[in-house]
Amino acid sequence: MKEYRRFRILQKQLEKVTSIICDEKIFAVASLGGGYWEGDVTYRSFSVVDSIQVLNYISSSDGLLKYKDIVIFANASISMDNALASIKTILDSKGINFTKIFLALVNLETNILYTYVCSLDEIELIDTTSVIGNDVCFYLKPNIESDISDINIRTQQVFGTKTTNLLSNLTFGIVGISGTGSIVVEQLYRMNVGTLVLVDDDIVKKENLGRILNSSQKDCEGMKKKTTVQKEAIERSGLNTKVVDLCTVITEENTIRCLSQCDILIGCMDSVDGRHQLNLISTYYSIPYFDVGVKLKADGNGGVDEVTTAIHYIIPGESSLYSRGVYNTDSLVAATLLRENPEEYTKRLEEKYIIGAHESSPAVIPVNMLASSMAVLEILARIHPFREEDNVSYEAIRVDLMVPRIVGQPITKPCSWFGKNIGVGDISPLLRLIF
Repeated sequence: MKEYRRFRILQKQLEKVTSIICDEKIFAVASLGGGYWEGDVTYRSFSVVDSIQVLNYISSSDGLLKYKDIVIFANASISMDNALASIKTILDSKGINFTKIFLALVNLETNILYTYVCSLDEIELIDTTSVIGNDVCFYLKPNIESDISDINIRTQQVFGTKTTNLLSNLTFGIVGISGTGSIVVEQLYRMNVGTLVLVDDDIVKKENLGRILNSSQKDCEGMKKKTTVQKEAIERSGLNTKVVDLCTVITEENTIRCLSQCDILIGCMDSVDGRHQLNLISTYYSIPYFDVGVKLKADGNGGVDEVTTAIHYIIPGESSLYSRGVYNTDSLVAATLLRENPEEYTKRLEEKYIIGAHESSPAVIPVNMLASSMAVLEILARIHPFREEDNVSYEAIRVDLMVPRIVGQPITKPCSWFGKNIGVGDISPLLRLIF
C-alpha cells in the first residue's frame, strides 16, 4: 500500500518563519493540523496551524511542544545532520523524547521549502510541499514519477516541462459535476492532471443534456450518476488521469476526508450551503479554492437582462466567499434548511420567516464554457504566473457580457468568521467552526 504525504503552509506563515530564522538565528516551530483518509491508497496531509513560535522559548509543559504533531523550521544552509543534532539537544534539555519530528528546511533567499519526516533511524522527504498565497507554489520530492506523453506536447510548449510535470502529480477536487463542473473536468484531464476527485450526488436528467459534456440520452434513461459519466469518459479517452468517483453530498464524512487530500479545490455549485462547506474544507486543511459562478437573468421569452460570470480565488485565512458577499447568513440558513428539512423549509417560507433559497436558474452552455475556461486559466495563472500584473490584483475575475468587459477584483480584508480555523485539520465533529 502506497503512502502519499503532503505538507501545506500559507505564504504569510512562511514569511513569519523566515523572519524568525533570519532575525533570531534559531529555529521556529509550529503546530500541525492533519487530515486522513484511507481507501485503496493511504494518504496523509499536514497543514501549519496559524501559530508560529520560536523553539528556544517553549518549555515542555507549555506551548506548542505539548502537541503530538509539530514542525520545526531551520535555515537550509544548516546541514540535515547538524539541524537534527541541535534540535535533539534542545528537546533533551526539556525532557522530551525525540522519536519523530517534521523538519522543514527553508532557503532564506528563495523561500523554497522541503519538508522531512525524521525519526531516530530514518529520514523521509515528504512527497509534496505547497506554499499558498497569491501564487501557489508546489515543491515535489526529487525524482517523483511524472506521467508525461506526446499527448501533452502542446501544453508543454506553452507552460514548459516543469509545470506540465507538476500538473501530472496534482490532485484536483471538483464539487458539482454539471454545467460548469463537467467542462472543468474535460479541460483538466486533457491537460493530463494526475488525479480528479469528483463529487456530486445527482444523476443525469433530461434538462442536463444541453450542458453536461459527455452525457447522453442513454445516461438519462439509465439514471446514471453525473460523476460516473465523467469517469467513464476519461477511461474511454485512454489518457492518464486517475478518477475518484464520489456520488455523495459534500457534507458526508468520507467525502470531506477525501477532499482534504486534494492539492486544489474547485467549486462548481449553485447552492449557498455547498459553497460554504467547500470554503470550510479549504480553510481547515489549507487548500487553495477556486469558485466558479454564473449568473444569467432572463424573462423566459427571449429577453436577457444579465449575463455575468465570476471566478473567486480563496486563500485560506484571507477573505472568504461570505466576507465578499457571495452569500449571507440568511441565505445560508435557508439553503441548509432546504437540504436538511424540506418540509420545515416550505413552512417557514410560507410564513415569511426566511427568504427562498435559489433552487434553479437559466443556463446555457456557451456561458458555462466561458466561466469554466476562465476558472482553469485562473488556476494556471496561480501555479504558473503569466500575467503582466501581480496576482494580488485579482482576488476575483468578473466577466460581464451585456457590456463586454473583464474586471479584476483586488484583495479585500480577511474574514473574521473563518480566520481562527486555519489548518486545524481533523477535529470532532468535522468542520466545526471555532470562534
